[in-house]
Amino acid sequence: MTQRSENPDDNIRSNIQDFHENFDELIRETSIEKIIVFIDDLDRCSPDTVIGTLEAIKLFLFTKGTAFVIGADERLIKYAVRRRFPEIPADSTEVGRDYLEKLIQYRIRIPPLNTNELINYVNLLFSQLHIDAGEFEIARENILKEKQKNGFDFIFDINNADKFFHLRTDELKESFQLCSQVVPILSVGLNGNPRQCKRFFAGHFTRNPVSANGKKSCAEWDGVSRTNC
Repeated sequence: MTQRSENPDDNIRSNIQDFHENFDELIRETSIEKIIVFIDDLDRCSPDTVIGTLEAIKLFLFTKGTAFVIGADERLIKYAVRRRFPEIPADSTEVGRDYLEKLIQYRIRIPPLNTNELINYVNLLFSQLHIDAGEFEIARENILKEKQKNGFDFIFDINNADKFFHLRTDELKESFQLCSQVVPILSVGLNGNPRQCKRFFAGHFTRNPVSANGKKSCAEWDGVSRTNC
């Protein structure tokens, strides 16, 4: 049994050391080479939950074979840190920045979608609503290949949609036309944010159910994939 010190800080350090040793032993016994944990949308949690999660991750920072991938808006994480440590006499942004620099080893900043990418994304969402799942998946893969070949200049719209699948319904054609008219404006107004763009169209269909298919699209819109492109 490990002897405990009367100093609380010594006991905390001893507990952390015991945790690392026990965790390393567990990994060896299970023959797992690596553990990679993905945490998405952390910024959508309350500040207390954000800090609690980050503090829990700290326990694993020096354990072998573990990695954490965190998806979050850095600004909101810094805000949570500032809320948690209001007593620190420093500029509010510096507190959050310093905290994250000690925790995050490698950052990848995802830029906003440009206009062409946003058009591709929205038209794929429309397509997913109007064609069956198997045909859509084949079309999506071919569209991605075409995009990789042509780079950021590639646009998937009504002018080339027949290359990937048959435009069966007038509603889908009208949706493509709506996208070409509205998305260039949204790209600037929403700073290329796909989630906000999707929310805009969901609201549009809620207010303007122009047909039976339109009503169906409204009901299903929030269920379509956000990982099309």
